[in-house]
Amino acid sequence: MEHSFRIFGDRIHQALESRVPFLSAKFRALRIPRWAFLTCLALIGTLFAHQQSQAEGRIHWLRENAPSAATWQSILFRRGFSLIEDPAWREKAVAEMPENSRWKATSLISEDRYWVALKTSGEWAYFRRGGTGTTKFGGQVVKRELWEDLGVGWAGIARIDQMDLPDIHLPRSTEPNPAISWRDSRSIEF
Repeated sequence: MEHSFRIFGDRIHQALESRVPFLSAKFRALRIPRWAFLTCLALIGTLFAHQQSQAEGRIHWLRENAPSAATWQSILFRRGFSLIEDPAWREKAVAEMPENSRWKATSLISEDRYWVALKTSGEWAYFRRGGTGTTKFGGQVVKRELWEDLGVGWAGIARIDQMDLPDIHLPRSTEPNPAISWRDSRSIEF
């Protein structure tokens, strides 16, 4: 068996030698020390380790210095989301959360951009697009595979501020406001 492997290795070596071009005499005379190659490899490894360390440090900082629930609520209320307080619905929604969302300071948004789920201090908070304040009605639970990651901590807030959300049409009040019931179109206000 060893003999057949040796023959096979020799054939591969001969095939590769016949395909490799010959080096010129000047290039053969140029000797690069072995430590130069090891230094280059060490430098590449150091740069890779530094980048990984920075990424891990950034994620650690974002998790430890996450925005409070009040900050999230004010941002989401401004964007047209309302907090859902139905305990039965929240229990169903927690069962449908993705497995990778078990970390603190996690924020998720549904694929259709109508639902936001936050985990700030240990329990989930759910927001639904349409209105401000709180609502008792939860609606249909979002399936596990339809959640998208917004980001960790402040990165999630930055992303939701930049995100284009779908338009919602809220019914307007049918009562006319008596202060603005009639106004002369020719009047000028300063």
